[in-house]
Amino acid sequence: MNGLKIIDIILAKILKYFVVALFASLAVLLLLRVLIRFFPIYKIYPNLSSMSWSEEVVGILMSWMIFTTSSLIMRNNDHFKVTILDDKLKGTAFRNYFNAAIALIGIMFFIALTKYSWSLLIVGNQTTPILKWSSRIPYSSIFVNSILMLIYLIKEFIVNLVKIRYRDLS
Repeated sequence: MNGLKIIDIILAKILKYFVVALFASLAVLLLLRVLIRFFPIYKIYPNLSSMSWSEEVVGILMSWMIFTTSSLIMRNNDHFKVTILDDKLKGTAFRNYFNAAIALIGIMFFIALTKYSWSLLIVGNQTTPILKWSSRIPYSSIFVNSILMLIYLIKEFIVNLVKIRYRDLS
């Protein structure tokens, strides 16, 4: 197994555990909000009466979870796509050209997304109202994961070029 494949497998495992940890954190926050609503905990701990801060945390966790999950889906080539043409082209040489063109369009999109998410990071000097956390935290999820998705699309493009080169009709 070559080094890039090992890195890919390790990165995928890290991303999966990261997504599970984000999901678990969201579940704990939801449980905490429900408990505070139904039980008079705020009489004992008055600081817990306001859970407004949790909305900011949920927003950050959700942005990281959604974009990281999108990266994993892109890695596995399981993203939502219209497959009617791909299915009709099975067994033809044109299918690889078609999939390479789609990957190239995706590459152009993610180059633009990476560029504009970097711009958000550079100018993102706002803070959240309650916790005073930088807006760069959720914006960085877009930047980091758009780079990952771009890498996976470049890999997909290269795979299709190799199939074209060797006339692989799978």
